[in-house]
Amino acid sequence: MPGITDIDHKQTRFYQDVLAEGRQEGRQEGRQEGQTEGRQAEAIRLLRSLLTRRFGPLPHWAGQHLSQGHHRATGSLGAPRAGR
Repeated sequence: MPGITDIDHKQTRFYQDVLAEGRQEGRQEGRQEGQTEGRQAEAIRLLRSLLTRRFGPLPHWAGQHLSQGHHRATGSLGAPRAGR
C-alpha cells in the first residue's frame, strides 16, 4: 500500500497473529515428526532384539536392511534378491 513501509506491515496485529500461528503450526509438526521418528526407531530396536533372540546374531544384510528402513518401503524383511 502506498505510504506504508515494510516495518509498518510487520508491526500490525494481523501480521503478528499470522506469524504466531505459523510458528505454532511449525512447532506442532516438528513435535509430531519427532514422535513418529522415535516410535519407528523403537520399533526397529524391538524388532532387532526379537529377531536376535529368536534366530541368534543377524546376518550383516539383515542389520543393514533394518537400519536403512527398507522394510517400510517394500513391506518386506526378506533376504535380498539376486541383482539387488
